Amino acid sequence: MQVIKKKYDPMDVNIVVENAGEATLSRAEVSVRIRDILTTILVFMSGENDVSVEITHGEKTTIFKVNCSQKSIGKIIGAQGKNIGALRTLVASLSGRNGFRSIVEVPYYPFDSK
Repeated sequence: MQVIKKKYDPMDVNIVVENAGEATLSRAEVSVRIRDILTTILVFMSGENDVSVEITHGEKTTIFKVNCSQKSIGKIIGAQGKNIGALRTLVASLSGRNGFRSIVEVPYYPFDSK
């Protein structure tokens, strides 16, 4: 039997949970982490570093407002809104898992467009 070693795959991602068993993160701390993840993904999608995300905390909902150049908006929204739909699903899942609701706002593209 021949054993083949697996080559390094840059798409392999390991998630490390630090301080497991300690107190959970606050809503503000989770929001900052989600913003960092969202910003990283948006920079990769748009291919430009001019993307930023602002956080606004409401009573029950956190709003992540995307700020980018007008030429980046098409790449962020994607064909028929698939890219932004996937990002909104990801952010909603991450925030919902931590007990709060979230919305991702993109300029010129309303939340309820489908």
